Amino acid sequence: MITTTAAGSPVPGLIILAVFALLGCAMYLLPTLIASARHVPNVGTIAVVNIFLGWSFIGWVLALAWACKSVKPAQVQLVQAAPPLPAFPYPPHQ
Repeated sequence: MITTTAAGSPVPGLIILAVFALLGCAMYLLPTLIASARHVPNVGTIAVVNIFLGWSFIGWVLALAWACKSVKPAQVQLVQAAPPLPAFPYPPHQ
């Protein structure tokens, strides 16, 4: 049942309902949002666990713990460029 105001408009009640629905969805998908923001390598798997098992509190906590797990920094390998080749194959003659 949607309540109406004195003017008979159900708009304020619908706005409050929409805000609560959006907050509820954001809380339900919180592990997926955290994993995406942290650039976790297996964010897709976390999203699947969150969506399909998030309704059970254990599945939601598992997805949240997985999303908050520390991520190893990426290995960066520096490659030094070879020295530049000479302009001429042989030194100029004098």
